[in-house]
Amino acid sequence: MSHSLLSRLSPETRHVLAAAFVFERAIGAPMVEATVRALAKEEGASVPACVLLVTGRDTGADDARDPELKAAREWRASTRRA
Repeated sequence: MSHSLLSRLSPETRHVLAAAFVFERAIGAPMVEATVRALAKEEGASVPACVLLVTGRDTGADDARDPELKAAREWRASTRRA
């Protein structure tokens, strides 16, 4: 049984995703990568996973050391197939 994307992310990374969602709803534009990176660092979240999930840009980081990035890549690949 596969786990949902959210269940595979840390609370810190989920917080960044929620903030990005609220930002986009309030401002009407997506959060830029520099803001995503700064927020992820401040929260202690996975920066590459946050950048991928919020902006759609893969930084090319090694997901062997970052299970959240691996989950984000798998989720991204599954949404492209659908």
